[in-house]
Amino acid sequence: MPEFNIQSLTFKPEEKSVVKEKLEVIDVTNGSSTAERYKSRLVYKEQVNDKNLPVGNENSKGVSTRNQLDIWYDNLFYGKKDFANRLITVVFNNQNFKTISGTNLSALNFVADAVNNFLVQFNEDRATHPQSRLNNIKIVKAYSPQQNYDIYFRSLYERFFNDVLNDIKYTNKIKNINDFTKLFYLWALNTNDPITETGFYKSQKYDLYNTGFAVDFSVINSDKDKELILNDPRFEALNYVAKINGLKIDPNYPVRLIADLKSEALLQSYAQNYFPNAGLFELPELVYKNYFIRRNFYASSEALISDFLGKIIKIYNLFIDRYKYRSDFSTSGNLSQSFLKKFETNKIKREKGNLSAFFEPNQNGDLIIKSEAVKTYIQFRAKEEDIKLNKGELKFLTNNISNIVKLDGGTVYVQNSQFNEEKFLIQSQAVNYLENFLFTKNNKDKNNTRDFIFFWNRGREYVKNFTTFSESEALFSYLLAALDAKRIKCIGVHQMESGLFMPCKSHEEYLRLTGGY
Repeated sequence: MPEFNIQSLTFKPEEKSVVKEKLEVIDVTNGSSTAERYKSRLVYKEQVNDKNLPVGNENSKGVSTRNQLDIWYDNLFYGKKDFANRLITVVFNNQNFKTISGTNLSALNFVADAVNNFLVQFNEDRATHPQSRLNNIKIVKAYSPQQNYDIYFRSLYERFFNDVLNDIKYTNKIKNINDFTKLFYLWALNTNDPITETGFYKSQKYDLYNTGFAVDFSVINSDKDKELILNDPRFEALNYVAKINGLKIDPNYPVRLIADLKSEALLQSYAQNYFPNAGLFELPELVYKNYFIRRNFYASSEALISDFLGKIIKIYNLFIDRYKYRSDFSTSGNLSQSFLKKFETNKIKREKGNLSAFFEPNQNGDLIIKSEAVKTYIQFRAKEEDIKLNKGELKFLTNNISNIVKLDGGTVYVQNSQFNEEKFLIQSQAVNYLENFLFTKNNKDKNNTRDFIFFWNRGREYVKNFTTFSESEALFSYLLAALDAKRIKCIGVHQMESGLFMPCKSHEEYLRLTGGY
């Protein structure tokens, strides 16, 4: 069972905050320069995110008054990744969600319960203030349905066509699906928008409101609006009442309340009502398992990559359905009259896109995904993470991830085998590894260097129950260890007493580089 850093919330009667300093912001407008915007953000962060003004970081008794959940700087993927760092999306249904009192808005059922109780305690049980704009607050924004990724991907094609394809639609620059994919990738390099489904759900195309964890009690249009909210005479009370109900305030948008799955108050008073037989420390994992579905690290890597390539094929076929022919005659300028005449006499029909272009038979005659297809997916994901892989890294990743995918294709799984199902989960490990490699490349903190989510962490829970391994399982262990050695910057692998392989030439070196995680 994963350990959770549950914050113990023991509250005493409200104390006057030591810090009575008011927040002062530098307001920016649409005409403000980049430097002015940067300075404004820096000043705001120092006062609010760091010093927690105007409430302060502790009261006169030394008790912490901080109640922030910062999704800009510290918790970028809160509600979007689970306890095992897997990308997740919420399942919306009548059982999981509940309407917030007095609105037609909804949130996850236990979150709605916490919000409803917060509103009663703050609006009805506490005195109002004649100069406060926080009297009788109401929820104005909550859960919103997520965008449809397939529709979004079609919109990418429309932009790609307008930016690139329209000018070359009759030329031999687009002969087949391979040409189209390469052009699509080159175009993608110049956009900040996500392309793959994983990138889509990690981006702000899927935000905190899509998770059911967040609600807003007002609207902020400027930094001056933030200043008015934070300096309001009732904000300190709001901060306290939110805290005792397990709701945190987003310091970057202080009218947003976010359910905190590490809060004992939220878990014990609200989440446990829906899991009455569970212990407190089990609740966060149960919430993620029962209210969300996993978007990666779970499905077959080959299926995930194939699905992405299938979407590219679909938009390619849309293109050639309308522009069936190309010409082997090229022109560097606009389509001239001579080109059009030449085109009519030199028309070549474009090849229809098919997923088989990305597959090849193995020794047994079974179709397995080509290394070039794996490479394509890696390139798109690296682009989305703003990571530049050198040629050596790209080749290493492509070769070894392809080997893992191919190994899965040739593995005969033992029915009801806990070893195969729980320990290796071979099908998901190629993408699992890629995501952790990219995460580590993007993260400079050594403490965040992490093991394989399933293979290392969950696998070690089961290894003591097994003493013999198949040839495929041993090979898979060796491949993963070799890959992870590259990621954590050590050389070679070593074999444990169990017979499994681990990264680095010695276990001592492995522990030193990973902190023992």
